[in-house]
Amino acid sequence: MIKDSISVLNSLSRIDKAYIDSLLYRQSIHDISINVLGKSDSFLKIWIPVFVLASTLIFNLYLKKSSARNEINLYKELILNWIDLIQESIKNQIDALKDFGERIGNSYDIEAEKIELGQFHVKKLEDINLEKFANTFIINSTSIEPDANNLMTFNLICNFSYLATIESEIKSYSDKYQEQMNLLFEEFDNLANSFDNLNTQYDNKVGSNTYNPNYNFHMLVRSTSMSYSLYSPVPPTHKIYFSELINPLFEIVYENLTDVTKKCDYAYDMYTVILKLKNLESRWKKLISDNEKHFSGYSEKINESNNSLVDALNYFRKTTVKGTWSIKA
Repeated sequence: MIKDSISVLNSLSRIDKAYIDSLLYRQSIHDISINVLGKSDSFLKIWIPVFVLASTLIFNLYLKKSSARNEINLYKELILNWIDLIQESIKNQIDALKDFGERIGNSYDIEAEKIELGQFHVKKLEDINLEKFANTFIINSTSIEPDANNLMTFNLICNFSYLATIESEIKSYSDKYQEQMNLLFEEFDNLANSFDNLNTQYDNKVGSNTYNPNYNFHMLVRSTSMSYSLYSPVPPTHKIYFSELINPLFEIVYENLTDVTKKCDYAYDMYTVILKLKNLESRWKKLISDNEKHFSGYSEKINESNNSLVDALNYFRKTTVKGTWSIKA
């Protein structure tokens, strides 16, 4: 009986100990859980705001770069499309200037040739902000060859500037040419009238009087004038006027003035007028030659400039704007 009681007590003692150990284990697990969760909660409270802030900054940066890339791309397309757009007007002016130069060179009259000057439409492009230009075509553009972006951007800027400058220069030079030709024509008209009045005056004085000291010279002048009138087109051009009338008469005058036996007042008086006409002819030829070279030269230079512009256009058509994260705004 006593043994049984002791055995029961021992069993109870083992049960109590197991129960207590179980309670202690649960308590330790609870404590550990509270400790870990507490630290996790603190970690999240600290790093979630940091993560949100960083994400916001990165997203805003992306939006800024993306917006800048879109703006650069639009700006690039605007410039390149504008170059395409003005090609027709530039080529028309190249052809017009070439034709103008040729017509001046082939001119038969002391009259200004006409030309209709159009516009290259590059003034707006000339006013482009250089920093924005470099930002678009150099800094934020892919490159096909090393330093090619720099060279082609230089071509764009220089040729925009040249075409804008040459446009006003051509207008100024064309106005100057018109003015010079008008003044020359006015001077020629006055001299030609003086020449005609002189011949009429001596024709009335000499007539058919063979005893007049001016008779022989007068007959030479009349013969040359009649030949000119018969074989020249109607109306005669100024070029023919000089080649078929003034120049032959100048030789007759010179021969009379260098031969003491032939000297006469008529020859002296004609020499004064013809010398002025000869001087005018020389100035007219020089004016024609200079302006033919100038306007033909303008045509060639503009063509070269435009070719360089088109080269840059074709080059940048092959490039692209850099990726969003590579954009330097």
